[in-house]
Amino acid sequence: DLPSPEELVKKLQDATPPAGGPSGSRPAPSPGSTTAISSSPAQTHSRPIGPSVAQGQAAVALDTAALQHYARFEDVVALIEKRRDRLLYEHVVKYVRLAAYQPGRIEFTPASEAPTDLCHRLQSALTRWTGNRWAVSLVNNCKSATLFEIEHAAEIALQREVKNHPLVKAVIAVFPKASITKITTEEEKAQDAFEDALPEVDEEWDPFDDD
Repeated sequence: DLPSPEELVKKLQDATPPAGGPSGSRPAPSPGSTTAISSSPAQTHSRPIGPSVAQGQAAVALDTAALQHYARFEDVVALIEKRRDRLLYEHVVKYVRLAAYQPGRIEFTPASEAPTDLCHRLQSALTRWTGNRWAVSLVNNCKSATLFEIEHAAEIALQREVKNHPLVKAVIAVFPKASITKITTEEEKAQDAFEDALPEVDEEWDPFDDD
């Protein structure tokens, strides 16, 4: 019952209009068909908001929410300690004079003893651990105390007082490489003397020991 090949060719030629038509217009697509349109560089097309844009917005929201876990600079320090990067933790605690902080951005003045790559190492570690890019930059002349100085303020003040003592100054003048290794207060000396005065007990008495 099928038509011959000649009849099929003739029907296809009659049914297929010439490309572009006589006036260069395109034929109207039949209902339910799909048409592929290629645009030249000069053509522009508006792009509706689709699932990809919505997913991008959701990703931004997730990033913002993740950074809220680091509302304070102390939270960043806790993260470094949790990750067990002991060297970075020590350098941040001792050498970072914090000038400005917000989640995702840190500005600080390094202490004089700080390593030169501290800024880069801190930025790289936080970006890697949190999955969010951090902006860490250096500023000049910030005089804020480091976390180490805040925690050991009493000890630092005592050491500064000892360094200014005339006798210590005289010793350092004669021996410039000398350093203060230990400071013993009068209270500590009194406590040591009290403990030394206590009677020594060789061993505790055991009532169940026959000997």
